[in-house]
Amino acid sequence: MKKSLLLIIVLISLSFSSFAFVNISAIRGFYSGTPFTLPPGTVITGTVISDRAALNLADQNLFIQDNTGGISLRFNTIHGFNLGDSLTVDLSGDTISEFNGLLQVKGIDNAFAVQVGTGTIIPRLVTVADLINNMAGATDSWESTLVKINNATIRNAASTVYLGSDTVRDGTAYVIMFTRSLATFAPSFYPTANVDITAIVTDFNAPQIAIRNLNDVQLVSGVSENSGGSSLFEISPNPANDYFTISLLNKSLKYQVSVLDMNGKIVFEEQANSNTNFVIDASKYAAGIYTILVKGEGFSDAKKVIVRH
Repeated sequence: MKKSLLLIIVLISLSFSSFAFVNISAIRGFYSGTPFTLPPGTVITGTVISDRAALNLADQNLFIQDNTGGISLRFNTIHGFNLGDSLTVDLSGDTISEFNGLLQVKGIDNAFAVQVGTGTIIPRLVTVADLINNMAGATDSWESTLVKINNATIRNAASTVYLGSDTVRDGTAYVIMFTRSLATFAPSFYPTANVDITAIVTDFNAPQIAIRNLNDVQLVSGVSENSGGSSLFEISPNPANDYFTISLLNKSLKYQVSVLDMNGKIVFEEQANSNTNFVIDASKYAAGIYTILVKGEGFSDAKKVIVRH
């Protein structure tokens, strides 16, 4: 028994002494076009830049970044790491390969990833043209890292919500912003005004970006989300207890009226004709701040309502 215990201690000691902490850029450099098994003792440290709570990423995956680059990690089972967690991950014997153009390390044993603290990654300020040019290069060194695109627009000819493939333009070029159907914010309306977007650079056989949650899209300072000029509706009472009324002000327009909760989930949605007002039963909703969004062809307006019980 004592000999077995001593052997275990020796093996653990030898294992830790052989660890070789490698930066993420070097890990990416191991890949030369064919799947590659990472050597024993390969360990990385970095900060999680993806948000598992918002579900815009498969629950076995995460994006991790250090001061040299980023990479996608795929675990064998569902992981519990959150946005901002600092991790140490042993990648010994795991495979680095591409999945639809995205470089990733897969086959990671969940037990070999340990949270060692928390961290913050400052997004790289880029234009869309910069991003496309980098991703076209041999190293595509911005892949799986956090970037920020200022003064951009989001558009989708087939939809006004985040779900699916939206086009982001900033006057230099355009890139697809993809939101999966399981994302908590997938049914939320994207702003029609100019926005600043923080996102992860991804790849699906072409460069893409993916936001982590609704906080990644911010109206440009000084810009109103009301694209129609004057206010389109009023809310009363506000704050509300048992009910509130959405009163449409322009009787010659057709609208879509939506109520979104604090997570961006649509809790009420209906088409409105030119003479419709809506009485919303607030007693069904948890107390908090809700967004009322009124949209039509070429215009939108958004306001907040406070629900109290």
